[in-house]
Amino acid sequence: MGSEVLLASVIGNDHSGDSIMTLLRDNGLPTECIIRSDRITTEKKRIIDGNNQVMRIDHEVTTLLSHALKNDLLSKSINVLSGVDAVVFQDYDKGVLSEELIRDIMVKCSELEIPVIVDPKERNYFNFKGATLFKPNLREFECAHKVSLNSNDAQGLIATVKDCFSDIECDWLLLTLSEKGLIVLNRDGHCRIDGLSINLVDVSGAGDTVIALATLCTIQGLSIAQLGQIVNAAGAQVCEQFGVVPIDQEELITRLLEIPFKA
Repeated sequence: MGSEVLLASVIGNDHSGDSIMTLLRDNGLPTECIIRSDRITTEKKRIIDGNNQVMRIDHEVTTLLSHALKNDLLSKSINVLSGVDAVVFQDYDKGVLSEELIRDIMVKCSELEIPVIVDPKERNYFNFKGATLFKPNLREFECAHKVSLNSNDAQGLIATVKDCFSDIECDWLLLTLSEKGLIVLNRDGHCRIDGLSINLVDVSGAGDTVIALATLCTIQGLSIAQLGQIVNAAGAQVCEQFGVVPIDQEELITRLLEIPFKA
């Protein structure tokens, strides 16, 4: 989408780690915040029948980083913060993000007035309190808040989300509802965006697409309705294609022009 991205994470000294470094370099992405270690690189192997995913086999380590690795990642991340417009915590619950690491980076972001965007998992869910934008999906929200939501009951859904909003202490909450669309909420109001009618092929990468576009919309200062409609359309676009694919800007613009836009 035209932004410059700097990835910070920990990968292994293995073949998959080598592949990641090659992909980053081939695409002109910086690697100074990528740490090689004795941990294995997380792999997700998808078993596909036609366009249908039959199963996924994960090869991973999910224990927390060692003290030394955590400090190395923290140091490298903080060193580059002064040059970024936003920080995205994309939590895959593989042990890289700990309560301490999250806290220290968020404190520094607060000092530098850098927006923090979060795609959470249950283990660290409430460790991201104070984030600018918080994007759980329906299952993650239900598990963390110990509630049961009915995505077909719009009024009941919004009422429950509003009740739980203060527990997260974020500025904006973006709750994704799969094919049912999403809800965007802040202290001034909320917006419910219905899912688009699409030819669903593969949901792989949809959540990553939504958090990326939400970050860019946040930086640009868009309204909750504008953000909701843009990320909804972007997520729909990638779900119509097989595999993990990037956004096509022209196709996204065309799709948005076909939608009755809310202010």
